[in-house]
Amino acid sequence: MQSVAEGVVNVFNLPPSNKNTRQRVWNFDKMSNTFFDYIIVGQGLAGTTLAHLLLDEGKKILVLDDAPEQSSSLVAGGLYNPLTGQRITKTWFADEMFPLIEPFYQDLEQKLQAKLLHQLPIYRPFLSEAASQLAYTRLQPADIAQYIAPEPDHAHFGQWISNEWGGFVTKHCGYVDMATLILESRRYFEQKQCFQQEFFDFEKLELTDNQVQYKDWRAEKIIFCEGYHTQQNNPFFKDLPFLPVKGELLYIEADLPQNIIWNNGEVFIAPLSNGTFRVGATYEWNFPHTQPTAAAREKLETGLNNLLKVPYKVVAHKAGIRPAIKGRRPVMGCHREQSNVLIFNALGTKGISHAPYWGKHFCQYLSENTPLHPEVNVQRF
Repeated sequence: MQSVAEGVVNVFNLPPSNKNTRQRVWNFDKMSNTFFDYIIVGQGLAGTTLAHLLLDEGKKILVLDDAPEQSSSLVAGGLYNPLTGQRITKTWFADEMFPLIEPFYQDLEQKLQAKLLHQLPIYRPFLSEAASQLAYTRLQPADIAQYIAPEPDHAHFGQWISNEWGGFVTKHCGYVDMATLILESRRYFEQKQCFQQEFFDFEKLELTDNQVQYKDWRAEKIIFCEGYHTQQNNPFFKDLPFLPVKGELLYIEADLPQNIIWNNGEVFIAPLSNGTFRVGATYEWNFPHTQPTAAAREKLETGLNNLLKVPYKVVAHKAGIRPAIKGRRPVMGCHREQSNVLIFNALGTKGISHAPYWGKHFCQYLSENTPLHPEVNVQRF
């Protein structure tokens, strides 16, 4: 890397400035409106969570985001569920994460004056007699049973869905309205004068040993929360083993109860409002484009037809790319060579569950230099 001005690092090996070009003079006045504790690049779920937590700590931040219409956070299902998978396993770190989920989003509701959190049980009908027998064995241990509601009225649910072999109800679950969270947070950050709609140009980023500068904005550190775009654009972290996952959702109208989420392992159906429901979701690791596909719609409708007894009408079909990474754990921490360049990313398919706990964990690392958990530390790669 070459010096373009005394003490300034040009991270792209661009040629030195012409001698006739006036050198940049940095005035590190922390009281100015161009100096920040942190610049956050990206305002999906990760960047939004981190921005709120740092503002709560009294930090001065600037959030930069180009506000894409197809952000995965804007179209995500937003479910949180302590029990997942065909074998009904407890979500990784569930006992630590789940006590924080609902209080965190309730606090954001108060701050943003918007409805975000929908606390709803999930009814999971079994797909076969064998699945029923296996499940009742899996549900017995105390660490699983704590998340199971009393035996439901299967005949009552059978008015709307196929549940010939019974099922079970999970508690401490629901969903967060991700689109409202992102958009209302953006308005909140704009009101706080800490948001700028901006496509990040890495060639305009300059580093010193203890400062960063992007255009006319300066900060002690810069944190990248770009989702799967990190793999495409970010020269600091592009070599991380990201495994982006395309997910597609349907929106339907149907005569179904509004006070429960249905999930048969093929699809989930979550109520929105006025008889509208979100149906998801597909998982595709090899995808030629980011647009909705006929194949994904067919797969989701097959799952719907297997689950529902009532008619429905598809009113919308959307797609997004989840920022997953090898090992399916969030990734956070500083660059190996640039300690003022950091990442907080890859919250993945369980982002709503991960965000509060791991966001606070990362903030403690930033403010108190506490060690990061080895399973989420970027240095694990």
